[in-house]
Amino acid sequence: MPSLKIMAPLGIIDENCLAHNELVLMPLDYEMFPTHDVNIFVKGVHFVINTHYWSKLKSKWRVTQEEFPLESLSWIIDSFENKFWKKPEEGGLPVGVLHVKAKIADENIRINASRNCCAENLFGYTVRNFSRANYISNIAPQEWDVPRYMLLEQGLLEQLKQINKRYISGEFDSLAKA
Repeated sequence: MPSLKIMAPLGIIDENCLAHNELVLMPLDYEMFPTHDVNIFVKGVHFVINTHYWSKLKSKWRVTQEEFPLESLSWIIDSFENKFWKKPEEGGLPVGVLHVKAKIADENIRINASRNCCAENLFGYTVRNFSRANYISNIAPQEWDVPRYMLLEQGLLEQLKQINKRYISGEFDSLAKA
């Protein structure tokens, strides 16, 4: 099996000094991590989940981010709605299958269902980009944990759909060229 190609890092976004190809889209509220400042950005042709947090282990503020091609957002949304949330007879995943994967914009993306997403016994999903290394460990993949209740009850899925509509309409094209 050939090894996966690891893409060059996009570089950590400084929300206080945005580059020409960066745009803040929205904050994310992870109530189980009250000291984490999480935001979604567009950077070029990627959507980015950027997190500032206090590291008790290192006793300092750290920043990390997960990067996914904007092009993958349609697939991520469709996977939640039509693979994970539908029964097999409706086109959903077969019984016992807990992940989907795709290669999008030359990046290997995978979504896994998780019974312990961000907290014990909290159902959700881990969206992984196997083509990008974690900024802290420098090991692939980058991982974004998304509890199901945030997608549904807190409206994150609808917000992701709005971001995707903006991408499809070409609203972010100027960022890709900057």
